[in-house]
Amino acid sequence: MGKKPSEEAKKFKAELLAAISGAHRINVIEHSWRYDFFDENGELVEDPPHIEYERKELTPELRTGFQAVFERMPGIPETAFSLCMFEPHHAIEFIDEEGSKSCIRICFKCGDTEWDGRAVVPPEEFHEVFRSLIEPLGFQAHREWQELTKDQVQQVAAEQPGSLTRVGD
Repeated sequence: MGKKPSEEAKKFKAELLAAISGAHRINVIEHSWRYDFFDENGELVEDPPHIEYERKELTPELRTGFQAVFERMPGIPETAFSLCMFEPHHAIEFIDEEGSKSCIRICFKCGDTEWDGRAVVPPEEFHEVFRSLIEPLGFQAHREWQELTKDQVQQVAAEQPGSLTRVGD
């Protein structure tokens, strides 16, 4: 017997489609995460900066494409969950006409997803569908995040001292 849609996965899909159709703007973002920053002693840095490696606002054509692909995504829930730490490096940001934001954070390492800070159960295919949509835009699902962060911090600090933002800004 095959897997059946679950209420949580169907709800996630419905909310995702509503967010896409109701958003004034949609951004896809690749960014650092707080666990990417270690000091010279190998300790996590307190209050690390937040670095955006890539941000793309979806054009109307891309939005239509995203919506069509997510509409076809089955509502079968994820059933395997990783025990690794949630380290999202990708986000989908929905902005309404008043400027209010809603954000889905995606961790390709563990396969978990949060929407505005709450754990959600997306359909099983969500991560692969999302990956297939963002890679042609130049995003990468897996990178050496700590090395990338270290290089970016050094580059930005040299070019624009004091220009890094803090996580949550």
